[in-house]
Amino acid sequence: MSELFGAGILAILVFFSDRVHGALTFMNGSLSSRSWGEVHIILPYTIIGLILAVLFADKLNILVLGDDTARGLGLNVELTRLGFTALAALLAASAVSVVGLLGFVRLIVPTA
Repeated sequence: MSELFGAGILAILVFFSDRVHGALTFMNGSLSSRSWGEVHIILPYTIIGLILAVLFADKLNILVLGDDTARGLGLNVELTRLGFTALAALLAASAVSVVGLLGFVRLIVPTA
């Protein structure tokens, strides 16, 4: 399925190369031609996300101790994980909405 959809995307890029510049820029990610206007758009989401991350950092520290220890300390492990996943998604989505898919693979794959 991946190869089929990849071939479809490639066909669109070949046949409609003059119309897909914006989509191609988003797929590759770029900071060129970005202005402070885009920063102002994502600023509320970034501020809210960072404030929540700082406020709930203690819960994350408890979660690092392990599930059993965190439950023993009275932490709802599933709800905390769901909350931090949503928070990470909010922060990542706000960055990706302006920049595009800019090399987030390097955050996952360690380099030598």
